Formats: sequence, structure tokens, C-alpha cells
Amino acid sequence: MKRLFCSISRLALLLGVLFLYSCQKSLDVVSTTEQFAVVNVGDSVTLAASNLVADWETGNYNQWYGLSAAYPSSQYATVTWPVRQGKYAGKFVVHPGDYSFGERSELGMWTARSAPLNNYTQEVPGNDFYYGWSTMFPGDWKTPPGYCIFYQFQQRANYLNPAIAFNVYGETVQVNFSTGTVAGNSSSHTSSFAFMPTHNAKASPVILSALNRGKWHDFIVHVKFAPDATGIFEVWHRLEGSAGFTNVLSYRNVPTEPWTTNPATFIQEGVYTKYKVNNVYGCVPNTYVKLGLYRPIVSGNKIVNTIYHDNWTRQMSYAAVSAKFNASPVQPPPVATPAPPPVPTPTAKAGADATIHKFWNFAPLLNGSTSTIPGGWFTSAKWTKVSGPGDYVLANATAMQTRVKLPSVGVYTFRITVVTNGGATSSDDVSITVLP
Repeated sequence: MKRLFCSISRLALLLGVLFLYSCQKSLDVVSTTEQFAVVNVGDSVTLAASNLVADWETGNYNQWYGLSAAYPSSQYATVTWPVRQGKYAGKFVVHPGDYSFGERSELGMWTARSAPLNNYTQEVPGNDFYYGWSTMFPGDWKTPPGYCIFYQFQQRANYLNPAIAFNVYGETVQVNFSTGTVAGNSSSHTSSFAFMPTHNAKASPVILSALNRGKWHDFIVHVKFAPDATGIFEVWHRLEGSAGFTNVLSYRNVPTEPWTTNPATFIQEGVYTKYKVNNVYGCVPNTYVKLGLYRPIVSGNKIVNTIYHDNWTRQMSYAAVSAKFNASPVQPPPVATPAPPPVPTPTAKAGADATIHKFWNFAPLLNGSTSTIPGGWFTSAKWTKVSGPGDYVLANATAMQTRVKLPSVGVYTFRITVVTNGGATSSDDVSITVLP
């Protein structure tokens, strides 16, 4: 009995130690609005939902978290053409003065883990995803001064550039990296990045040397998220009309997220993952996707930019993303050319016949103002004498109403001819009898 009691005591003590150990481990979890576990190199990571599609086939942008634009009604539209596939695509427009912390029209996957939209969860260290989407620069595209961003992996962090951004510079597309160790402070709004310390020249590689206006660019991007040398970033590209994808960028063993030991300065809303680099704990702000168009404000820039995006997805493999590009676009039926409206048929009315006496010395009124035309208007009118004595004087032969002097006894007949905006004509006669 005593031996049993000792065994139970040892078990209770062991459980207590385990409990205290688990409590101690929980201190490593960042106390934030949304809880995330500590990540160390080599740790297994619970993967976020991967089979995600935001392809506009809902006929709107409800698959995305929301639109960032100063004037949404004039800066965004879901369109039926051009489309890369399916029935719909997104059209993004940026005008000078569309200020929203820069000039932008962008959709984002801002959704917090506690309230997932479209099963999307923000990217954290250890996630390994493949992304796909299509972009078109229209035929009238003019690159604005400086640069513009059309796709980015952004952080929930203050003062930091996008970790990875697809930029247009002149006639080229570059990928800009702002990843690795962050240094700086909020007062100076500065930061520096240790992207591939021995290969800094590769921090802004050109992946396309031509914009190929009017054609769709298909992109497949592979990202293993990490703020240290365990990350991966690869890009494949296919131009509309080409047979297959070409690998245009492949970086391995590089940081793909920023890392800081100063979360109070940079991290928004306390949403980050605690991550150890070189045995030092720091923080990695959560990453999310943004797509559309952003450009910095440049004085004197008068360019209006329009860009189209379609077929965004996030999957677990290259093959899964590639399969999303196999569908064909559904071109909307041609708009029937409406038949020209029928030419309105006018009805000229010269007024009622009349009788006057010569000694009255009276100039009767020729009145064509009651002439009618449905759905149009008169462009001209003209009075002419059809028959009667030769002497008469019309005050204005091209007016709807005009006085006429009739100095002789007899029967005068006058005709009004009206012409419509459609070119149709109509005439009517009126007779005036002049007695002694």
C-alpha cells in the first residue's frame, strides 16, 4: 500500500512538472490579438488553408477582403471583357489625385485568422504556397513616373515596404525584396533590410523586359515564408499565346519576410509570429496578398493608369496552380447592333382656309405652327405660292408663321413644306380668298 502511494505521488509530481513546463512554454507564445506559436527553424508548422480561389467568377470582388481606393465607383469594375478565363475579371483604374496613402486601387486579403474570408489565412513563417494570377497592361498603358506596384506580399506592419512586390519600371517588370532584418525607428520612418547579404545586387531582379500591352501575363509564384536563409522564392511566367511557362526567377535559401526585435515600433495590432534568428527572438509581422495598382504621388503626373487582373489562386503545388490556367475565357456574346430608329413621319399643317376683303387692308397670318412630328423635330420650313394673283408679299418665307400682303382680288393658295431632323418632308396647302 505504501509502495502504491509513493507511485501515485511520483505520478502526481510528474504531472505537475509537465503542467508547469507547459505553462512556461506558453510564455513563448506572443500575447497578441491573434495567438500564434513560436516558430524555430526546423519546427513543423500548421499549414493555413491552401485551396483558395479568388477569380471574380462571383461577378464582383466578394472573394476578397475589400477594396482600397479613394473613389471606388470610378476606380474599380468587375468586367466581362477582357478576361483571361471564365466570365469576369477585375479592372483597376488610378487617376492623378486618387489619394489613399499613395494613389491606389487594390484588393487585399487582409482577413485575420479569427475571421477567415474565403478560407484565407494570412501567411506566417513556415507556410509554403504556390500562387497564380493573370495580369494585362492594356494597349494604351503608359508607365507613370517612378514605378507602380501591381502585386505584393504586404505585412501588417508600420513603416515597412512590401516584403515582395511586383513593380513596373519603364518597360520592365521587376521584383523588389524588402526582407530580412529590419533596422530603424518610427520617428525617422526608416528601415534597412538584409536581403541576401552576399547578393544584394539581386534584391530587384528584372523578370520581364517587355510589357506586351494588350496580352495577358500568367504568373505562378512559389514562396516559402521565412525571415532568414530558409526561404524560397520562384517565379514562372507565360505570355498569352505561348505554349508553356518559363522559369524567370529562382531564389533559394533567402529571407522572404522581414524580421525585427522591435515589435512595438513596426507591428500593427500585435499581429505577428515570434521567430528565433541566430538564437535571438524577434518578430515577423503577418503577411497578406494585395493585388491591383499602386503608384506613389508624383507632382505633375497626369497619367491615368488602367490594369486588369484575373484568376487568382493559392495552392500547395505548381501542378495545382497550373491546372487553374487550363480553362478558356468565355467571351461575352457580341452586342447586337441596334436597328436605326425609323425616320419620324411629319404632318405639315398650313392652317384653315380664310376669306378677307381688300378694303380691310389686312395682312392675314399663314400659320404652320400646328405641324406635328413624333420623336423628332423640324429643321426647316418654307412657304411658297401655288396659285392665285401674281402680286403678294411674304414677310418671312422660312418661318412657321408669317404675314402675307394680298393686294389683288382673287383666290391665293400657299403651301408650307417642312423638313425633319431625319430628312423627311411634308407639305400642306391653305387658300385665302380676297373679296372686293
